[in-house]
Amino acid sequence: MKTETILKQTTSFRDDLLNDLADTEFAMYYIDAAITDYKKDGDAESIWKALRDVVEAQGAVSELSKRTGIDAEILSNTLSNEDAPQLDMLSTILSALACQLSVEPRISTNVNIQTADVDEAHSQNPTN
Repeated sequence: MKTETILKQTTSFRDDLLNDLADTEFAMYYIDAAITDYKKDGDAESIWKALRDVVEAQGAVSELSKRTGIDAEILSNTLSNEDAPQLDMLSTILSALACQLSVEPRISTNVNIQTADVDEAHSQNPTN
């Protein structure tokens, strides 16, 4: 089989990852793994990278902006790791209070930022 044929018939790791991250439960575990890494080595970049990956998989910054009401440029800057020291400060404060960062589902584990409004509204009023 030719190399071109093989490449056309396979997907990249990144494409597979983004496809998997569209599932909220998978995304939650992915972010939790990044937090676990952060707790071990103190490198906040792993959390920001995980968040960027999840945001990309679930509709990009524009969708997150609509969902949060936060300006897309501000979100983009935050996700670019420019604000990572704030995460370090939060972790330090939580540690001093004998607490730690963690990720848990808030609502249905099969929600992403593209469908969260619909699913949240339905879970609050299931007769719709």
